[in-house]
Amino acid sequence: MVGKLSRYNMGNLFDDAARILASPLPRRQALTAIGRILAGSILAAFGVRRADSQAAEPLNSSTCRPACTAGQRCCTTSTPGFCVAASRVCCGKSSCPTGNACCVATNGTTFCSGVGRTCCGNTSCAVGSACCTGTTGQEFCAGLGRVCCGNTSCGALEQCCRTGSQPFCAVRGATCCGNTSCPQTEVCCGRTVCCGTNQKCLSGRCEVSKS
Repeated sequence: MVGKLSRYNMGNLFDDAARILASPLPRRQALTAIGRILAGSILAAFGVRRADSQAAEPLNSSTCRPACTAGQRCCTTSTPGFCVAASRVCCGKSSCPTGNACCVATNGTTFCSGVGRTCCGNTSCAVGSACCTGTTGQEFCAGLGRVCCGNTSCGALEQCCRTGSQPFCAVRGATCCGNTSCPQTEVCCGRTVCCGTNQKCLSGRCEVSKS
């Protein structure tokens, strides 16, 4: 053992011990730390690594160990870090192909979006599809060419009315009127009802026109 210990750089051991003793640590903690260094040195002399050192070293590091090779990148999206091809996108404990986005689900897990897709809650939306946020904060995809409208989405020939208690879809060109919509030939009265062509809106009510 002495022969093997002689291969260890004893100068480093003495320097580490001196720094610990000179630190503001209490004497008992300082001696414990020195004892761990000495024990680690003895184990290292026999080519053995301490299990706690193997666990602690990467956990407290934001870099990859061993270092990544040429053409790789170090992902620090998890602990410990890990190496992937430089073209990939780091994503939690894994990685995504080029052109993907790393999405975070509502429960905190991560997943890859798919090429060209947009992260949207627990899923991802296709190109041209909007990500909508509902009235309770939930996210969902509107669908190609559709428009977000509260907890749903409206088609190309529709519009989103926001005059009522909840957003709703109505025919494009109609007049949004409270929780309903009025055809182009009618008038919204008091934001509650639609008055026909032979009616007038008086004090929030539709009355037959006498003219």
